[in-house]
Amino acid sequence: MMRIIFFGMNGEFSLIALRALLTRGANVVGVVTFDAAAPADTVRQLHPQHFSDLPMLPSSPSPNIIHIAWQHHIPVFSFSSFLSPTFLYDLSPDLICVACFPKLLPLSWLAIPKLGCLNLHPSLLPNYRGIAPMFWQFYYGETRTGVTLHFMDDGADTGDIAAQREIKFPDGITSRQADRLTAHAGAELLIDALNQNPIPRTPQPVVGATLAVAPIWATARVAPTPKPKDRLIPASWSARRAFNFIRGADEWGPFEIDVNGERIKVREALSYTLEERMEKTIEEKSGETKIQFVDGVVVVKPA
Repeated sequence: MMRIIFFGMNGEFSLIALRALLTRGANVVGVVTFDAAAPADTVRQLHPQHFSDLPMLPSSPSPNIIHIAWQHHIPVFSFSSFLSPTFLYDLSPDLICVACFPKLLPLSWLAIPKLGCLNLHPSLLPNYRGIAPMFWQFYYGETRTGVTLHFMDDGADTGDIAAQREIKFPDGITSRQADRLTAHAGAELLIDALNQNPIPRTPQPVVGATLAVAPIWATARVAPTPKPKDRLIPASWSARRAFNFIRGADEWGPFEIDVNGERIKVREALSYTLEERMEKTIEEKSGETKIQFVDGVVVVKPA
């Protein structure tokens, strides 16, 4: 039976994928998580008594990646820097599966499993490669989004594609809801891929190609870590784009809206309307603020 090592963190994008593997009876022989506060130059196997030592774990009793692994008698490993992957050799994996792991795996690690390493990425690659794909998809007001299962290589989300699925985000979806939606779709892609022999793989298209009719990936956008300036929203945006950005990227907030040089700090977007024109560009009432955008109005809760 295929031996799988799972790399992930405590967010739903990782947890849903891991649960899907275990529910389908996959032979997960190890779980690996990253802990920036872990002792340098060591990979340690975690045991229940280490639970209180891990600052990355939430204080709530809800299940997390370590709980889930222990419940299924799966060893858990944690590290803060890449060393000789002795523990990976000891586990003899056929495949590594990755979902929302914060570090790129070095080639020496990627070469260990004979079937390669698969990563789930919440965008339609090659668009939005990088660490914050969801933020930038909401920032640019994308209507065509999705999730990709791809083989890992020495680049950031550049490896061959195993499967993709397009997803439509409804207006007002939050970052957590979007994570959950893409995670469930990604988990299904992962399970489907593991049931195929061999796992399909198609090279990613060349980004930046000059074509008469350019597809979406010809000038693919990237997804680096957002900077403070990226949370500034001009009133020249459409109302729908501003509303969905504030909602969908809420974990990166608070935001600021620039209305003719005046900046309004925003904690939450409540609603939007199109083709509405106010007498004033900013109206405040009952703890809410209405802001005029180019084609409508967004109602926000100020920070």
